Amino acid sequence: MHCHILGIPPTEAPAFLRSLDIAFMNSACPVTGARINWNRDIARMTALLDDPATHGLMGELAALRDGPDDDRPSDEMLATVGVTMFGAGTVSTSGFLTMALVYLLTHPTARDLLGDRPDLIGPGIEELLRVNLSIADALPRLALADVRLGDTDIREGDLVLVLVEGANLDPEKFPDPHRFDVHRDNTADHLSFGGGAH
Repeated sequence: MHCHILGIPPTEAPAFLRSLDIAFMNSACPVTGARINWNRDIARMTALLDDPATHGLMGELAALRDGPDDDRPSDEMLATVGVTMFGAGTVSTSGFLTMALVYLLTHPTARDLLGDRPDLIGPGIEELLRVNLSIADALPRLALADVRLGDTDIREGDLVLVLVEGANLDPEKFPDPHRFDVHRDNTADHLSFGGGAH
């Protein structure tokens, strides 16, 4: 699916997938391995920019090279978008699907409900997205101004680690937040895909 969105041949997927464990720091030598994989993947994606079969997002990005010289992005910049999108999309999707399957295997009531009621699969997926922290990365952010969040003062320049998905378990927004409930009025209000401009 990610190759389709990027507009690159699906045969490229295994090569880009090979890098993900190290890229996301899950290996014994993450920094050295990540640099090697990053350089290899950027070179591979850069070559795809010149492939006449490339279409989709990468085809549109490649077309940006035809713009004015002062506004023309580098091939490395364009390839970085492709490699990053492939990695982020693949890891979040596979993480969610794995956690959703584990949840359904360990919660037979939820599994049976969705099996017996196909009309609830849509809200069921939203609820699975809400209850499973499939990525659970703390996003580092620097405060651009003094702000008060709840009972905490954050000063301009402070580093804040934000677990966006933690909002999915806020009992003020989702009463009894750990309960799987496809009948919630606001199930689709989760932040598993983040919120606002990215």
